[in-house]
Amino acid sequence: MSNKKGFSLLELVLAIALFSLGSFTLASMIIDSGISTQINTDRINSLLYTKEGVEAVFSIRDLNWSNLVEGEYYLDHSSGAWILATASEPTDYIISDTKYRRVVTIISSSTAPYIKGASVNVSWSQNSGRISSTTQSILLSNWQSITN
Repeated sequence: MSNKKGFSLLELVLAIALFSLGSFTLASMIIDSGISTQINTDRINSLLYTKEGVEAVFSIRDLNWSNLVEGEYYLDHSSGAWILATASEPTDYIISDTKYRRVVTIISSSTAPYIKGASVNVSWSQNSGRISSTTQSILLSNWQSITN
């Protein structure tokens, strides 16, 4: 019998396989971590744009209740104050220099003229091509015109 020390071919193949498996697992974890970070960043940004839209609608309500006409709008702040603007192009809904699209929808109440509903929807396309969105709905009241 031969009593030689060293690696056999089986041990070498097994070591290469374990190293490859470990390297693949580590690379997958790093890639998944990057994708998860991007998804979470997109979601947080969309929530911030949604909140900004809600605050803009409150501002519009406080400025003049009659500006809240039923319909679908985008928000314009170019004059220094928030206004609901009607879109002439689908690109009007895109928040400037971003990949996010914000639509504000105003709904009138048939039973109470001093109450309206509003929803702010922010959507974006993820890297996989899937469309994601966040929506916040609110009730608005013309509290200045309500009398006891």
